[in-house]
Amino acid sequence: MIKKIFLLLSIFIAFGSTTLISANENICNDFHKDCAIGEDYIDVNERMEKVLNTTPYSSGIQEYFNFTTSYFDNLTYNFGMNYKGSCGYIAIAMILSYYDTYLSDSIIPEQYDVNSNGNGTNMILRRNSPGVMKDTISNPYNPTNAYAGFNQNAHEYYSSILSLSNQSLHAKLITIGAALGYYDFNDDKSPCGTGFDMRYNIINEYFSSILNMTYGYQYTLEGCNGEASSSLSDTVRNFAITQVSLGKPVILSMSKPNGSSHVAIAYDYDAKTDKLYCHMGWNASTTHSTIEESSYTRYKSALSININLSHNHSNNYGVTTITNNGSITNNYCYHDSQILTYYSCGGHSHNDHFEYYSEEKHKAYCSCGHYILKSHSVKPGSTRRIRGRLYATCADCGALIDLGKTIVVIDGIDLPSYVYY
Repeated sequence: MIKKIFLLLSIFIAFGSTTLISANENICNDFHKDCAIGEDYIDVNERMEKVLNTTPYSSGIQEYFNFTTSYFDNLTYNFGMNYKGSCGYIAIAMILSYYDTYLSDSIIPEQYDVNSNGNGTNMILRRNSPGVMKDTISNPYNPTNAYAGFNQNAHEYYSSILSLSNQSLHAKLITIGAALGYYDFNDDKSPCGTGFDMRYNIINEYFSSILNMTYGYQYTLEGCNGEASSSLSDTVRNFAITQVSLGKPVILSMSKPNGSSHVAIAYDYDAKTDKLYCHMGWNASTTHSTIEESSYTRYKSALSININLSHNHSNNYGVTTITNNGSITNNYCYHDSQILTYYSCGGHSHNDHFEYYSEEKHKAYCSCGHYILKSHSVKPGSTRRIRGRLYATCADCGALIDLGKTIVVIDGIDLPSYVYY
């Protein structure tokens, strides 16, 4: 992968029945959007509030035991900007960027990749998954003001999108949709709204014209389209849960009782609580959220991608080291042992090996590399006096510990003094 720095580009302006889709089925040609009967975009005021929200990252997740959850929950910045109801395009770009990082670097052309760069090898603490450009549109008289894109009419916005289409995958996908007749130049508020059939065809066009891949051989799509009736909400939800449980993120359409609709990525399911979690495609504070938390009540449609390619290292994670001669950046694939993107053990057992940390504690490691700080424990029969002081050997890390200074674990009883890292 071409090494890239963190990139933010601003354009300066003056101002019924369900449809199950598989590799052997065709979809209908009724390209309705999800609006009045439901076009998939939220109203402009709510959209401005959501996408410009600067609430810090906060999902409540402390640890990740699979890469999919880690990737989407930490996708806090590198995805498209929803000015004109383009949530469907943003969701498509997010799922493509996931597969580009997880499966093969060939899923997204290099010109659209935005790496995760920084110092340190713990990508969980970095909380900035690689993805695609955040294509903000700013006012030339106030470049920090990202509202300008909302104020453009449909023609002005499409002009901006065209100028971004060689750097922004979100923009490129919009131009693909426009070529298919899906961009509404008469709708100044939400010209980019899409429905299930549109998203299906946009993905097909991307794979065939941009990646030169063949449907049914190199990729297939699976979907459940319940746009025709609200009674199909549970059917769509169950389809999405099945796909997510198989490890496949889903492009999920949803709506509120007032008809307002949206598209997000469903990627995590908690069977104990029966909660399906999504990246809502808005901001850093809604990367692991149920649709119900945002007042959506209906599951309208779901679409997943099956890609038949061998793994090809993506090297989307960059680690920069400062030296006397400048800086050096090394790039890694998500599962490289040199970086930490998730805990591969599936559940920690901190007894793999131990390492001295301080007079009071040692590091107790899980086989995945995760560790906690635990108090030293006295090895039976190891106590002895040295120059009048009482010492003992730690039963775990083997260090010689001064019992006059050290809080220890005696007779196998652990003190409640764990510190997690």
